[in-house]
Amino acid sequence: MSDRPGIVYIAENPAWPGWVKVGRAETHREGRGAALRQRLHQFNTGDPCRAYDFHADFFASCCYTAEQFAHTLLEIGFQRGGGEWFRCSRDIAHELVGRVCAIACLRPTVRGRHFNVVLEEVRVQMAGLDETHKIMRQMIAEDAAPKPARQIEVTETARAAHAVIDALLSQMAMPDENTEAAARAVQRRLDILGGLA
Repeated sequence: MSDRPGIVYIAENPAWPGWVKVGRAETHREGRGAALRQRLHQFNTGDPCRAYDFHADFFASCCYTAEQFAHTLLEIGFQRGGGEWFRCSRDIAHELVGRVCAIACLRPTVRGRHFNVVLEEVRVQMAGLDETHKIMRQMIAEDAAPKPARQIEVTETARAAHAVIDALLSQMAMPDENTEAAARAVQRRLDILGGLA
């Protein structure tokens, strides 16, 4: 397959919250807007609500390679639906697609080396996320068990941790059905800490 210039886009549809579509459209840089409008029209033809929208698009001199790189990275840590759909936050998809499009614009002789560096970074991050999932599942189990009341001293550090963890939970896209329950368990514990201040 020839690898032509084009765009790699991130599309969303509110009918499927938490899912993003990462695809491509071959075009020259100056035809970018027209290519996106045409693709959006094609998507919305199959949607009675016409709710498809693009979150982002990136130009790549080799859009097929960039799309394949993006799919490979997303498959490491996120559930893949049919075709080009991934259960992933749009912010994470935005970061990964942006990085691979920059790599795809490099010379073919150095592209692979740069992509392997990013691939390893993502693998390490996903391993850490797996550990986070285990901790959160354990917290759900512990949260379900009755516990005696105890006094907790709240410090500025605990308040800062509350804000940081709250922000992290809102950004994380986890392909686990227990995610919302885990987030609620963490939030309840942090709210208790914040209420004792």
